[in-house]
Amino acid sequence: MSIIDDPQLFQVMQGMNPWWKGETFRKYSFHRASFHETLHWVTKPDWNRATVISGPRRVGKTVILMQLIEYFISNGWEPKEIFYLSLDHPLVKLTAQERMLDHILDVYRENTLGGKGRTLLLLDEVQYYKDWPTWIKHAVDFQPDLKIVATGSAAVELATGSQESGVGRWTTIKVPTLSFYEHLCLSEFSTPELHPGLRVMGLPKLQKDELADLVLKTADIKDHFHDYLMKGGFPELVLEKDLAEVQRILREDVVEKVLKRDMTAAFGIRNVTEMERLFIYFCLHSGGIVDKKMLSKEIGVSASTVSNYIEYLSSAGLLYHLAPMRQSGKMGLKGRRKAYISDTSVRNAVLMKGQEILANSDEMGLIIETAVYKHFYSYHYQQIPRFGYWRNKKDQEVDLVQIFPNGLIIPIEVKYKSQTTNKDEKNLRELIKISQAKTGIMVVKQAEEFDILSAGKATIIKIPAYLLLYLLGHSEYMQVQQSADM
Repeated sequence: MSIIDDPQLFQVMQGMNPWWKGETFRKYSFHRASFHETLHWVTKPDWNRATVISGPRRVGKTVILMQLIEYFISNGWEPKEIFYLSLDHPLVKLTAQERMLDHILDVYRENTLGGKGRTLLLLDEVQYYKDWPTWIKHAVDFQPDLKIVATGSAAVELATGSQESGVGRWTTIKVPTLSFYEHLCLSEFSTPELHPGLRVMGLPKLQKDELADLVLKTADIKDHFHDYLMKGGFPELVLEKDLAEVQRILREDVVEKVLKRDMTAAFGIRNVTEMERLFIYFCLHSGGIVDKKMLSKEIGVSASTVSNYIEYLSSAGLLYHLAPMRQSGKMGLKGRRKAYISDTSVRNAVLMKGQEILANSDEMGLIIETAVYKHFYSYHYQQIPRFGYWRNKKDQEVDLVQIFPNGLIIPIEVKYKSQTTNKDEKNLRELIKISQAKTGIMVVKQAEEFDILSAGKATIIKIPAYLLLYLLGHSEYMQVQQSADM
């Protein structure tokens, strides 16, 4: 005998789907780049695949589903043809465990569509349904009247092997934390109008007066840059003025729930304390080299367990780790990696670091490195680039290297200080030379240093951090929006 009967189950469904009764539901005016990317695939003609939206907690995955509902209703779908289901709801989880997702879908259809008809099925927090990869695979193959969009924490891919089982059955959309551009849009700041085709790598083609005009047009965004770095990329926190409250929410809602709830549910971790200790270590040493043997002794677990925990933290969107490059400029398969907390606002919240870090050049260098990596990764992830760092035997180092499948290499060096000198360019120029990169990027602090430099046959884009991040976020948004409109 089931604890919940079908009428009770349908009542829960009605509460989740107020549009069935013509009731209003919360609407969101700003659409992130990830929404436009999702819409592109969901509405693609003859595209017989599901769409899985993956990303860390609190980045707005559910909001994307709500915006899809609004879009489809405004474009001719009947409200009852759209079925939103949160698999994180206690009664839904219980029913799914007892009688499978197919039964829930049957109850919905019998009570709304007379048992049949097309359906936009929106599965929120899909990782709470254990057999979701198999279910979606079969639904895509045998239920052509279903259009499926699912969301889940970033851990879904590693926890279920979804990359393998999902081949040909779904497309994965990765939702990162907000870009600087999206942060400005959500803060209701009037963003400067730039040419939609403007790209960072196209800056060397601009004339001197055009570069100067770009700095002039974007001058006002500098005042919001530190606010973005301190609050991080979580949409609900953009308008919160109290930094202490922002950090409390980040600790409780992002960190605590991921470590103590999501990790246990996704990976069956029994000793959460070990994971917490490792995460705090990375907060304290973000940007440092990972020594797994040392960490295994410090935490009291095996080196293989440390490796697993690092993968779990990475898949949950809390950690980035970069591989070293060989002397030749190609990515090495072996060597110790660097690890960064993925959003420095989370690190600052855990360590209780406030506005005082803005005056600390070492702290700011680390924060900018992390933000630069996130923006480059978000902009290019569909091209499947690899990211690493470079260090030679003379201890020359370049912070970030992006390598594309076609062999294109982009070295990126961060020098976030009051004034740079020719000496600060030395390592970047060395790597450009040995890797034969065509373009390198030097990230600086001051707008006055914005310039295009010669490096033999290559060029160096010397660009202030705020402008680089804005351009990456802006061009990502324009590019994805244009694809969705096509």
